[in-house]
Amino acid sequence: MAPLDGDFVNVDRGDLIVTGITADGYFVTDRSEPPLAGLPGNFASIFVYNYNYPDGLEVGDRVQSITGTIGE
Repeated sequence: MAPLDGDFVNVDRGDLIVTGITADGYFVTDRSEPPLAGLPGNFASIFVYNYNYPDGLEVGDRVQSITGTIGE
């Protein structure tokens, strides 16, 4: 189990770029230099589950924030 599994979080820092889209969500990569992944509790890439295809979102879009519960 991941250390933050089940925690409710808000990610609102970094340079969050949509790098992939699926039928039920999308992938976001932090393109900050250096990436926030080097710090405890941070990431380089995550999948955002959305229950369905995220209309209006395209690969390359910037995301200002992501809020939700962590599941792994």
